[in-house]
Amino acid sequence: MGKSENADNRSKAEKFWDRTAGSYTSSREIKRGKNTLRLIEQAKKHVKTTDNVLDFGCGTGFISERISESVQSIHAIDFSSRMIDYATRNSERTNIDYWHTTIFDERLKPGSYDVIFSFYILHLLDDPQKAIQRLEELLKPGGVFLSVTPCMGEKLFLKGLLSLFCKLGAIPKIEMYRSGELVKLIEEGGFIIQTNNRFPNTTNQYFVLATKSK
Repeated sequence: MGKSENADNRSKAEKFWDRTAGSYTSSREIKRGKNTLRLIEQAKKHVKTTDNVLDFGCGTGFISERISESVQSIHAIDFSSRMIDYATRNSERTNIDYWHTTIFDERLKPGSYDVIFSFYILHLLDDPQKAIQRLEELLKPGGVFLSVTPCMGEKLFLKGLLSLFCKLGAIPKIEMYRSGELVKLIEEGGFIIQTNNRFPNTTNQYFVLATKSK
């Protein structure tokens, strides 16, 4: 895929998430109920008050806002300008820095973060292999990578339906991972998998805890 096509895909995806930002607010996160709270509590188990965290694909900042009290700082990024606008306007914490950008922004320096969150974003990436390698680069030695990813490839009907919607241009490109494929992607990016479990009360969402191998 050429650079112009990549840029076009990114533009379409950004426009899609900008359009949905109005409904993708804290109220939507609250409707997720116990699963969101469970994810927040799980994440808190793997951070320290001295940690500098990168929240990749932070959306409206719902999770960052609730974990910020447990860490030193959070750098929260998203490529949807409207998501970041919402997060910035509604932020209640002084140790969160919201940016409208991607992980390839040169202002993000290698070896800067103790922990990286990647919740519900890996299946939406245009070049997931390159992104995982970049995340590994941004972590400090021994740093922790936490992710939750829907593995659509494990639900054949859903996979077929979403593939159709993607072809029709109704939704952005989605990677139809199976659990093993997701693990392989992360391992090939330079990580050591510590935990790979199906997230409670879900049928195809996988929680992965990995550490930087170097």
